[in-house]
Amino acid sequence: MHGLKGEYLRGVARELGCNYAALEYRGQGMSHGNYLDHSLQDWIDDVLFMVDTATPGAAYILVGSSLGAWLALHAALARPQAVQGLLLVAPAVDISQHWAQVASPASAAGCEQSQEPAGAAASAKCGAGGPSAAPDPDLVLVPSSYMEGGSIVLQRSMIQQATQRHLLLSGPGAVKVAGLHCAVHILYSERDDAVPREIPERLAHVLELLGNCPHLCLENVPDGDHRLSREGDLERMRRALQALSAHGSPAPNNYPRPD
Repeated sequence: MHGLKGEYLRGVARELGCNYAALEYRGQGMSHGNYLDHSLQDWIDDVLFMVDTATPGAAYILVGSSLGAWLALHAALARPQAVQGLLLVAPAVDISQHWAQVASPASAAGCEQSQEPAGAAASAKCGAGGPSAAPDPDLVLVPSSYMEGGSIVLQRSMIQQATQRHLLLSGPGAVKVAGLHCAVHILYSERDDAVPREIPERLAHVLELLGNCPHLCLENVPDGDHRLSREGDLERMRRALQALSAHGSPAPNNYPRPD
């Protein structure tokens, strides 16, 4: 919300003549609480609250980065009448499945967590904890080169609940995607080391097969990373928002890959 991308998007919204609203969901950044006390459903509800109250009756273009893209996609499915478009940046849709594969137990003692403003994440500094340290079975570490200490600390129960209730790219959840009727632009990098490239590519494939998007664009940034916050990356976002604000391309479901 207060980072480089957030401030840049505020300026783009001004250029397009649009209102701008942003949020840091519960337990993140400057928002109240501890993120470990919340679930993915809580954060989806935060996005829905913003959609319902920020500018009632408006047509929204939701921009979600990393985990925020998963939340934005759920919000668009829950409020189809309110969402005109989606810009999904490094989308971590169904990322809980990946987290479950790479997670390792975290020690309850010797772990110092510091919240980060982007995504449902915290850095973890974990020492040996000594011989008396009892592991907390509900705390796990997920590797991340973007966090101080090299790991995100999460609750195993949150990961399991997200997988059981909120998947959109497989199983019963994929059926929900058929209810998506807005324009979608996916911006990702094949060099992303936090979200496997198969996730955004599968997302585009599922949306093409099952969704009813009037415009679907999958844009790869070959030399990018997970943050996608360089000047050229921000310019790609500006162009995508221009297209989404104009309801995108008239050609449905062609997901062109811009140069």
